[in-house]
Amino acid sequence: NINVRSLVDGAEMFRPQILSISTTADTKVSGFIELSVGYQGDHDKIVSVGNQPAQFMVDPGSRWANTMGSDLTSVLHPGETLFIGGEFVTVRSVSQDEIELEEYHISGTNDIGVSGYRMDNYIGSATLSSGDVTLTEANGETLGSLLKPGEVIQVTNDAGGKEYLTVSSIT
Repeated sequence: NINVRSLVDGAEMFRPQILSISTTADTKVSGFIELSVGYQGDHDKIVSVGNQPAQFMVDPGSRWANTMGSDLTSVLHPGETLFIGGEFVTVRSVSQDEIELEEYHISGTNDIGVSGYRMDNYIGSATLSSGDVTLTEANGETLGSLLKPGEVIQVTNDAGGKEYLTVSSIT
């Protein structure tokens, strides 16, 4: 079990600085820009249930990924970013046999099951209810060797938002 506490009770989440990007290019320029700040792990950790890699099958243009018989409800969470079939996708919801994606999967997986990858800095899943001060990893992972008191962990809430908690003790 890991005991956690809020960094600042009742404080709003950090609001990032807003930047403006402009170009002097002519009207023939199009496309999009992705920006990121801070650490994001590489998407090279295979999504698995226990020791079995999960497989995903997605039709082109679909927002639903079939999990090919794997129940990922205790493994994936809303707001998590995955790399499936050559595309980055964000999980909107998870059910026993499929996941709903925030965006459309453009190319699909050609009617075959493919591995899905999450960030390599992922260490486990847990449920934490309002008012709880203890969390237990849902899949039996031992977190004591990975976390230390005083470290800050990122937790995804039910709405997919990020919250930051400080580990106060590990038992």
